[in-house]
Amino acid sequence: MAILVAARPLESGRSPPLPIQKETMITAKPAGPAARTTKWSRRHPAAALAVVVAILLPLLGAGALVWHNRRISQELQNTNAEWERAEANLATALDAVIAPSDSSQRLAPLPQSEEARREMLERALAFGESLLARNPGRPELRLQTARLRRRVADIHQLLGNTAESQRHYDAALAELEALANEPASGAVVQHELAAAANNRGMLHEYAGRREAARGDYETCNRMLDALQSSTDPENEELMEKIAAARTNLGNLAMAAGETIGAEALHGKALRLRQQLRERNKGDWRRACDLAASRNNLGIVLLMQERVEGARDQFRQALDLLVGLPPEVSQRPEVRRAVAAAHNNLGTAEAALKDLPAAESAYGRSAVQIESLVRDFPRTREYRDQLATVKLNLELLMQRRKDASDAQRRLLDTIAAIDALAAQGTTGLAHRQAKADALHSLARQTWTIDGAGANEAEKLLKQAIEIQRSLAAEFPREDQLHAQLADLHRTAAEMLARRKDLAGAQKHLEQAIAAQGAAADAQAGKPEIQTKQRELHVALCENLMAQGEPAAAALVAARMPLEIQGGAEVRVQAAEILARCIPLADLFKGQKVRDLPVEEFCRRVALQLLADAVKYGYTDARYLRDSADFEPLRQQEDFQKVLAAIESP
Repeated sequence: MAILVAARPLESGRSPPLPIQKETMITAKPAGPAARTTKWSRRHPAAALAVVVAILLPLLGAGALVWHNRRISQELQNTNAEWERAEANLATALDAVIAPSDSSQRLAPLPQSEEARREMLERALAFGESLLARNPGRPELRLQTARLRRRVADIHQLLGNTAESQRHYDAALAELEALANEPASGAVVQHELAAAANNRGMLHEYAGRREAARGDYETCNRMLDALQSSTDPENEELMEKIAAARTNLGNLAMAAGETIGAEALHGKALRLRQQLRERNKGDWRRACDLAASRNNLGIVLLMQERVEGARDQFRQALDLLVGLPPEVSQRPEVRRAVAAAHNNLGTAEAALKDLPAAESAYGRSAVQIESLVRDFPRTREYRDQLATVKLNLELLMQRRKDASDAQRRLLDTIAAIDALAAQGTTGLAHRQAKADALHSLARQTWTIDGAGANEAEKLLKQAIEIQRSLAAEFPREDQLHAQLADLHRTAAEMLARRKDLAGAQKHLEQAIAAQGAAADAQAGKPEIQTKQRELHVALCENLMAQGEPAAAALVAARMPLEIQGGAEVRVQAAEILARCIPLADLFKGQKVRDLPVEEFCRRVALQLLADAVKYGYTDARYLRDSADFEPLRQQEDFQKVLAAIESP
């Protein structure tokens, strides 16, 4: 039987039961690294911070290092660019003040601008040395450093600072030679090495160190030859450098009397410059360079007595120079070259006995060089060149006179005076006239025939006896003493030409005594003081030629006491003493006042220079330029003298 179950109502407030769902498996998972790290960090905050710092610090350091390296690289690039720009600026400054002529020529002055040029060079020098001080010495800057040192050395050489110049040249050459021996060395290094060797050679040659100069010039020539064989042999800049190097070495050989070697070197330079002239007919510098080579070759031919060939070279040099445009022909270096060519041509014409042509050439040379002396009164080279031209012209004029007629007239004068003396009617004027006639006749006899030297000496001896008696009778007549000094000087010159240095020394000593008597008779006369100085210098040179530097030093040391002069006398005496220093090395053992010659000369010379400054001497440039002062330039007292002159 079926059982029926009555339905029950839902309980009030209850939710209906959920339906039964399908059974599923629930799986538990472990916490991940991030969760564990987070939980661990919450439980251990200090340790977590230390771990974070330990991880982040190397990363930050690496990033900073990368950034810093990039900054350093950029700064180094900027430094290199600044270095190159500064070195280029220095090169530009030098090019503005250094004449771009043949490397053997020195600074070419401009009218009224010598002081300005000097100031510009000194500023460029200071700028260059400041760059050297900032050089960090990195390998890639070695070439720039060497190049800059060479330019600074060039400036020192132009300013006359010989020791500083050589110091920088030595440093530059040492660096360049090291670079040249490295496998990666290139043509730039060889160019710089050649330039530095050439310029140091010029410094040695100027100081009289010919063998050292020869070594540097040969190094320069060797470098340039290697460059020409390894690069473009038709490169014009390289061809001119080789020509200049050959010229310097040729001039050195010519000065040493090696005429065959000099001819070969100057011939090579001339052929190179002929090629350059053909390629650049409008370039006046090429014309001047070629003219210089023709002049040099002509001088060598004169030394070999190939006079006609020499004359041809001088004429061709003049054709090149006089054909230049007017604005170029007024340049000082061109005017000086024209004067030299005319003078050389005059010498060749005189040797060929064409005396009118010789006189014309000498006259044109004198006109040119006199204009330079007027424009540049302080340039010593122009004054020296003018003196040479005038001497040549004077000797030529003596040759052009009718010497036999002059002799006849002088003999007639002497005979007439002797006739008056026999009658007892001669006086001071007659005796003076006879002494003058004998003096002139002695000169004529010596000039006409070198074999007449003995007769000339007899005539001079008679003239000296007459003049000495006149000076003794009239001790207050300064002119009589001065003329006696002139006679002794002529006798000394004649004996020196005959290599009788001891006899010449005696006459020079007597000439100094007579000139001193003239100064006592009329103190303070400038022309008397000038002659006194000339005689003292001649005596010193005579003693040095005899190998007596100690005696020469004593004469020089007495000059300021015996001559009533000021600064100039002291400087000239100091110059002679400086010349005695290297000579003393050749004649060991000589002493002056218990001191070695070199020590005595050094002390007295420096004291005389200091005294000259007190007397108002101001020409510091001469003290720097004169090669005779080289033995004193390293002395601290010499630098003090320069500083005293240059201080405001």
